[in-house]
Amino acid sequence: MYIYKYHIKSTKRGIGMTRKLDRRIIITILLLAVVLLCFCSEEKTEPVNLLLKFLPSGDEIPGWAMIDTVEIYKGEDLYLYINGGAEQYLHYGFKQVLACEYADSFETQISVEIFEMADTAAATGIYLEKAGEAGELVGLGRLSSLQDYYLNFVNDRYLVTLTGFEQNSRNLNGLIKIATAVDDRILGLLERR
Repeated sequence: MYIYKYHIKSTKRGIGMTRKLDRRIIITILLLAVVLLCFCSEEKTEPVNLLLKFLPSGDEIPGWAMIDTVEIYKGEDLYLYINGGAEQYLHYGFKQVLACEYADSFETQISVEIFEMADTAAATGIYLEKAGEAGELVGLGRLSSLQDYYLNFVNDRYLVTLTGFEQNSRNLNGLIKIATAVDDRILGLLERR
């Protein structure tokens, strides 16, 4: 009889333990589910690329608006953007480039490229190879030149190249307006650092 009583006590104790374990397991599973849902529901966002902040909005350049998606190429991906010339940029310490296009109501289009280089010396070096000493100085950044249908300038470690596709006064005015807005943006953001 003693064995029987012991068996009953053991069974009762086991039932109580099982209930406590069941509750603990259920609570643990619920907590894990809540934590996983919180992590899974968060959107994974990358930090905003600084180069995007250099692009002027339409109200900063009246009559002009961005018409294309912004493309960004980093490191060796520059070969995908520049066919036959990427080596020159990479040699000078290329980090990334942003490219987009603006257009006015007359459908005059201007391409904007903002190259981030390793430092100011690298940006200046690639500028001098591209623009040399030719062109009209336009007073943007540290160095700038306007030639035919394109404008280059250097500000800090950034080389900015704007290219128009026509040689007319609308195109030249657009080059200067957009370049000035980009330069103002770069200056403003660099001053905040």
